[in-house]
Amino acid sequence: MLSSLKISHKLALLVTVAIAAFVISQSFSITTERGNSERLREVRDQLYPSLELSTINRGLLQLIENQVSSAVTTGDDQQLAATREQRDEIASNLEKIAALNPGLKEKAAALRTALNTYYANATRMAKAIIEGTADFGRIGQDAAANADRLEKLRADLDQMRNTMEAQLTDAIDDTIAASSEAGTLSLIILVVALLVLVVLSLVIGKSISRSLEQIIRSLRNMASGEGD
Repeated sequence: MLSSLKISHKLALLVTVAIAAFVISQSFSITTERGNSERLREVRDQLYPSLELSTINRGLLQLIENQVSSAVTTGDDQQLAATREQRDEIASNLEKIAALNPGLKEKAAALRTALNTYYANATRMAKAIIEGTADFGRIGQDAAANADRLEKLRADLDQMRNTMEAQLTDAIDDTIAASSEAGTLSLIILVVALLVLVVLSLVIGKSISRSLEQIIRSLRNMASGEGD
């Protein structure tokens, strides 16, 4: 089949194979790059901010707990009042997380409700103890119930943080895997293209050699005929 082609067509075939390999390799690289860009954009604009806010919320809850305990111990109602800022910041962070992750909207709303319930009971009991109006016949039971609320709130905030961390890790792992796969495939395409080019070069080279030999023989035959 190659022997019937002109020399210019044979050379064009080599160029076509090289160009086709380059286009395929670049197309896959561009597709992979776009996918990685989308994942990294998600990490930058959604997952990392959500993880950061979730981590902050966990620390703020611990701060509220410590300050409430300290206020009861020292009788400092100003310290107790200061915890409202931390409570409001947690609630605001939960709203931001819900805005970044629409799928967590209901979960964030439930956490805000649980936070407000725990905070209202914690500050009510602490204030009653500071002011000396606490009913010590009931406060033990109320404190135990609120401790259960706090434990569940901690667990739910930890779960949200772990979910964000897992999603962030998965996105980064997928990006690394896609880049590695793209590099491997590009190498495979390069090797295959080189092999095809080498084979075609050998075949085309032999075909051109045969064509030249035929031309040379024809010229020699013509020269011999003229000499006779």
